[in-house]
Amino acid sequence: MPSEVRSNPASPGPGIRVPGDDLASILRRVRALMRRVHQSEAPDERLVHRLRIALRRAGVGVALLDAPHARARWEKDLRRARRAAGRVRDVDVHTRLIRAERRQADVQFTGVLDWVIRELVATRQSEAERLRERCAPDIRARLSRRTSSAATRDPGAPRVREPLARLIERARACEAKFAEEPEALHPLRIALKRARYAAELAGVSRESLAPLRDFQMRAGQVRDAESLLAALEPLASRPGAPEGLDELIERHRRWVRARRERLDAWWQERGRAALSGALRIIASPPATSEVIPAGAPESPGLFPAARLAAIDVGSNSIRLIVAELLADGRLRVMDDEKQTTRMAECVTREGSISPEAMTEAAEIITRLAGIARGYGVSRLAAVGTSALRDATNAPEFIEKVREKAGVDVEVISGEDEARLAFASASEAFHLGDQPVGILDVGGGSVQIALASGGALEQIHSLPLGAVRLEAKFRAGASPGRKKLKRLKAHVKRLIRGQVGEPPIRPRLLIGTGGTISALGSMAQAEQGDVPAGAPVRIQGMEVSRETLRRLLDRLADMPPAVRRRVRGLPPDRLDIIIPGLVVVDRVMKHLGIPRLAVHQGGVRAGLLRRLAEELTGAATRPPMRPVDGVRQLARALSYEHAHSEHVTALALSIFDQIAAHPTYANKSWAGPEARFLLEAAGVLHDIGYVISYRRHHRHSERIVLHADLPGLSPRQIAVVSLLCRYHRRSEPSKSHRGFAGLDKADRSLVRRLAAILRIADGLDRAHAQIVKGVTLTPEDETMVFRCHAEGDATTDMWGAERKAGLLAREFGVGVRIERAGKTPG
Repeated sequence: MPSEVRSNPASPGPGIRVPGDDLASILRRVRALMRRVHQSEAPDERLVHRLRIALRRAGVGVALLDAPHARARWEKDLRRARRAAGRVRDVDVHTRLIRAERRQADVQFTGVLDWVIRELVATRQSEAERLRERCAPDIRARLSRRTSSAATRDPGAPRVREPLARLIERARACEAKFAEEPEALHPLRIALKRARYAAELAGVSRESLAPLRDFQMRAGQVRDAESLLAALEPLASRPGAPEGLDELIERHRRWVRARRERLDAWWQERGRAALSGALRIIASPPATSEVIPAGAPESPGLFPAARLAAIDVGSNSIRLIVAELLADGRLRVMDDEKQTTRMAECVTREGSISPEAMTEAAEIITRLAGIARGYGVSRLAAVGTSALRDATNAPEFIEKVREKAGVDVEVISGEDEARLAFASASEAFHLGDQPVGILDVGGGSVQIALASGGALEQIHSLPLGAVRLEAKFRAGASPGRKKLKRLKAHVKRLIRGQVGEPPIRPRLLIGTGGTISALGSMAQAEQGDVPAGAPVRIQGMEVSRETLRRLLDRLADMPPAVRRRVRGLPPDRLDIIIPGLVVVDRVMKHLGIPRLAVHQGGVRAGLLRRLAEELTGAATRPPMRPVDGVRQLARALSYEHAHSEHVTALALSIFDQIAAHPTYANKSWAGPEARFLLEAAGVLHDIGYVISYRRHHRHSERIVLHADLPGLSPRQIAVVSLLCRYHRRSEPSKSHRGFAGLDKADRSLVRRLAAILRIADGLDRAHAQIVKGVTLTPEDETMVFRCHAEGDATTDMWGAERKAGLLAREFGVGVRIERAGKTPG
């Protein structure tokens, strides 16, 4: 089922073929990435890395043109942008290495490392601004004009052979020089990069290029260590450089020597032979070999290499999802694209896909496959559902897509469609052993899966898709009572006849598909559950049948022009939302379930999971616990582990003591949810450092507010983001938009939890974890914090006193910080 990525346009096999890896498409990708960088105030590390690689590939593509005068017009803009991206990338790598060292450092080095991190962050800001200047609209416009002139210059396999041979000879010369002069490492590394990128365009297999990638990874580690040392050495002469910086620099000199020695040992043992053999093989590549296309990660040490894509050719739309398979087996979504086609309407009316619809769908799949190729996916799977199952000319459509897009579309059964939806839901929700139902509402059909104990008991595929029902009953525009009654009766009859009396009564119903997502968005807008400034999130939210019926009645009474103004209703569902909601309502009634959980995964997410399992041999992973998602985000942003986790432990200890003490009345706020929100904020409160130390509490707030935190509702995410904001500087105020958007109970919760977090953060002001624990003792009208410390805790106690004002006001007590006799056991 999955398609491998192929490089030969003439190859009849399945997969994404590389017409599109011409110079014009490479430059279009460069322009798109440059536009994203220019529009971002602080382009993130991954975006900069992708731009740098794309620019390097573009440089190689330009070098493959025959006319030197044509090359000269491109080189200046590409070279300047690539060098600017390289400087930002270097600072990103340096910062990540120093942060990692900071987490493991002895106390005497932490101050020095913090100072270095601040210097690097400041450098990053200035270098990022220079990069944004190199990606300005006028530069992109010049590239755009030149792209059109390069559209016919296709550096395909025959055209690449001669320049590839020259690049290989250059790499061999650098290899010979490196064998005699270790200082020639960098020229060899660059020469091999150029040869590798050209070889990919020529159709050289991934396996043949493996020794080049292996060498580049090892050489890149040496280069990163050397460039970090080169960045540290000038810092020693700066005013205000801390004591201990010279010792840190000397330690990094030893680190560089150790990495060099490891590379030399590998080179002598097997590296040189492997590289020489690889260069001989790629000098004459086979005509139909498989390659990783443009956009593949440059270094396995930086980012995970396995990228997967799935295309769902549905009855209402065609959707693409691209994800990265992480080291722990989880999938991180990188892109999600949708194009509406209404193919089911054409099939229902004519019994076959019209030539116009076929051409449009094939073009859409070609574009989506191009997006997947741009991400460097190694495997792609495409499946067709109800419309293709019903179309009499489905084989003709599949062949047309194969010829135009180079993608094999597999038509799957309704039962397999339900299994994919179940696999996706199993990973997103904690199902346990409880009986559950999965409802997948598509354009042409509806899948109902009933499961218990993690195993499917029954699967039903019904011809009740939203597009199909609209084509049959025309109930979408202004249904009227009679038409709506006939629609409901038809849906009820089919469900009763085909599902019958279910063998199990689900306790949970999980819904997926466009109708379900629209239902969740409308319900959330109606309930006003989105705090001010927060993005809309519907994954995992629950919608009651009462809310569903109220929305259905409201929409049925609206003409389409008025319905267009309903918040949360996508424009492409104005006419099919009523049939879709009728199906959801009748299924909930038949199964006797009062509430439905929204799942935004579905068939394509299940297909991705199936690809991942084929690669790794691992079964579907259990869903991530909310607390795991919080720490995964923190690790991804290189949070200061020792400090953040220590502050979290202190904050939870204070929370537990307050909640358990009879002196403090009205502890209804101090439940398990509040404790979890405090834990999440403790872990995440300093992640804003990844942008800048200055105003890092505000940066932390924004990152959390827009982060994907599985298992947290929009309200909970808003609370955590505000706790991160209020861990320092200003206290909660109604003049702050996010805080004012909460209801009264949540505003009180934020004030109390922020008061606790501020004290805990103050107790580790020196970031040295000297205060090991705290005992809370009420004395008269004073809350006494007795600190159990190992070492001089004067700075930390002072830090806690500075931040104690909010807690004193919230609990109506005085606050005293003092040292206890000894550390608790």
